[in-house]
Amino acid sequence: MVPSCLWALSLVVALVLLGLSLFLGCTAGCGACVPVGRRERYTPFAYGRDDPRPRPLLVDLEMHMAGVYNPSLHVPSGDSASRLVLSVRSAPLHQADDSELLVGRGQLAFMKRADLKPLPQFFGCMDARLFVHRGQLLAVACEVRHPSEGEEEDEDPCTRMCLLNVDTGQKSRLTCASDSSSRSDKNWIPIRTGEDLFFVHTLSPFRLLRATLPAFAAWPSEVPCVDVPVDPDVASGASIARGWRGSSVAVPGPRGSLLALVHRRLDITPRSLCPRYEHAFATLEGTPPHAPLSVGPVFELRGRDDVAQDALSAPHRASHACRFHYLNSVILMGERVLFCVGVSDENAAVVSAPRIAVVPFLLHAQSAMSLRT
Repeated sequence: MVPSCLWALSLVVALVLLGLSLFLGCTAGCGACVPVGRRERYTPFAYGRDDPRPRPLLVDLEMHMAGVYNPSLHVPSGDSASRLVLSVRSAPLHQADDSELLVGRGQLAFMKRADLKPLPQFFGCMDARLFVHRGQLLAVACEVRHPSEGEEEDEDPCTRMCLLNVDTGQKSRLTCASDSSSRSDKNWIPIRTGEDLFFVHTLSPFRLLRATLPAFAAWPSEVPCVDVPVDPDVASGASIARGWRGSSVAVPGPRGSLLALVHRRLDITPRSLCPRYEHAFATLEGTPPHAPLSVGPVFELRGRDDVAQDALSAPHRASHACRFHYLNSVILMGERVLFCVGVSDENAAVVSAPRIAVVPFLLHAQSAMSLRT
């Protein structure tokens, strides 16, 4: 009787240990539990939400330019680095009404402030994010919308989203029929899927819009956006991205997924004080509804050498202790990943890191294999 009892007890202990090992294994190696692109069951995952400090990502300096703000970069497909397109805004955020969109084309390392030309048609637009759709160089940007009569002034400027045709100089306001009462829109994530152009309006609650674009020959003053139906399971799963907002155009990611930079503001101080942001990579499904799959570990950029670190450490002129970064674009170019950085809302920098160095900042373990190829 005793041996049989011991055998039963041993079996129970073995099952408990097996369950514990499986739990710890899934926690440590999330890629094995939540594969990218999995469609049969929506199981998103957030990494490191309670991490005490961001992880450093060492970068090299590609370009630094003083007196311009929040750069965005476009690399023409198949072209050499000598034909890069750079856009910046000409004024800091507190002077957004006087901001111009400046665009320059050329070799990044030799591009100077004098090489950037204003596009007067886009006066007042800020924080443009460049991309190509239907063979045209476009940008999504926001512009200040002053309160209408009877509306109260707000601490944050009211903004609305615009679609800019950089090639033709035409601007369209992006409108949503269901947002007639909305006072502020910012930080949309553009996604190009074939001939369709989508925007992730918000990550949590998750909302996807489809732009109804006409022929470019008849560029309208407004481009209506319609909501894409989202399964309730997807909408509820998007809580992994709570507090995060878009920081870039979506780019091809591992295993058919999409990658986008996201940010969240950590403080609630007035704009006159120094804001604090943190950044991470978000993984989105590669096909509509492009739902969030993961949010990776928080990272911060650090220069690999003194030159790069000095460019990333330019102090804010209002307070020499106030230094912050705002990432506005991510570009995959060959074996390197480029980041466009606004430094303290006073300088623009473009930095880069090897693709392999970015792998730890993607959530899924399986991402590493596909990103290397």
